[in-house]
Amino acid sequence: MPTLLSNHLKATLFCGNIDIDHQKIERNNVYTVQAFDYEYRRQRNSFGMPFGHTLSTVMHFTVRLLNSTDLKIFYKASKEANSQNYTFLFNATFAESRRLQEYEEAMVVSGYIVGIEEIYEPGKDEDYSSTQKLVNVDLLVSHIKYKGEENDKKLTIYG
Repeated sequence: MPTLLSNHLKATLFCGNIDIDHQKIERNNVYTVQAFDYEYRRQRNSFGMPFGHTLSTVMHFTVRLLNSTDLKIFYKASKEANSQNYTFLFNATFAESRRLQEYEEAMVVSGYIVGIEEIYEPGKDEDYSSTQKLVNVDLLVSHIKYKGEENDKKLTIYG
């Protein structure tokens, strides 16, 4: 099992909605985000001004898993007919009780998993005996809600 080096992480993923499941967020049920990207696009008129609905987009993200059984969460979500929520927490801090203490910003993404790729890399132990487990996920996004210090902003994606 990986060693926890810090209770302060730059980006973490919680499988759920922070607005609903805030009390359930503990250090052992969030994953360290290795990378994520998505492209936000809207149609534009001849003057370059956006109009109409936001175009469908796919978000790609890679997270480090604590153990192999965590893959079940993503495979189960990929079989669901309803969209699933994923909360990206930025600069989250966890208390000694291992519960979420605070975060700077968050992004709640709702969508459908359309692709999963498992990656196994050699660990950083002295004898390289452990294996680091990563998963790449492709998420067809239905909407994104940004949560920050100023206010909450919701972006609905149509497609």
